[in-house]
Amino acid sequence: MISFVVGALLVTLLIPLNDLVLLLAKKNPKMTMGIGIGMIAFDMLITLVYGFLLKNEMADNKLFIAGLLLAIFFAMVDKIKKFLKSK
Repeated sequence: MISFVVGALLVTLLIPLNDLVLLLAKKNPKMTMGIGIGMIAFDMLITLVYGFLLKNEMADNKLFIAGLLLAIFFAMVDKIKKFLKSK
């Protein structure tokens, strides 16, 4: 169960990064066309590095990956809510 929680803690890294990218998009509206690719790239990079660094430390890799997927899902829901609110 600890593996699941450690995987889900990835959300603490993804949400502030998404806030930073959204702030950059508000400051420079010309960048908004590339915001989707930028967010996907940064989220993928952080998730891969976090996953590979902690994969060997976890007792149950399947629960760890499930926690990572949950963190990605929550970050995506938070991202959608913030985009809808910013309009």
